[in-house]
Amino acid sequence: MEDWESDMNNYQRDNRGVTHRGLEDVWTPKAVGEELVEAVRWARAAAGPVGPSTRINSFPDLLITAAERDLEGWPDIDELDAPVRRRAYSPARVSQFERILWWPAQYLREQPGPARVLHVWIRCKITKKAKFDAACDHLGWPRATAYRARDKALSTIAQGLAGNEIARGQH
Repeated sequence: MEDWESDMNNYQRDNRGVTHRGLEDVWTPKAVGEELVEAVRWARAAAGPVGPSTRINSFPDLLITAAERDLEGWPDIDELDAPVRRRAYSPARVSQFERILWWPAQYLREQPGPARVLHVWIRCKITKKAKFDAACDHLGWPRATAYRARDKALSTIAQGLAGNEIARGQH
């Protein structure tokens, strides 16, 4: 009897009365937003640059020896900036990202307004200099209304995931 009681103490009920083994597997709007931002960051990094090439000339890269480097006054290789390494994800996590990118289309199909606000919010989160407040002003959206639409979009996705019984970590 004691084992059953201690095991039941690990379970909690959410606001719909559904029993969970802890609230960390319940989808919240904040968790949905974090997953969406991370998935879009992955998609942006994995896709690489698009558009016209940034390389203008067709000359090969400069290859010089250490002696030539010293003679020409080039900095030591140790002083140069290290190349930026992209974060590596497991194949399972990449598959999750691919499914996450479809959430707005799947759950916000009937709500184009909140979907557009969510799109702008995510773009501002992944772009270094973009601010959501400035984007709202630029688009003529009242900030409070935009934040409510963003929250509605995130909570609609969270409710859809919960309704489809998709647990966190198993999406």
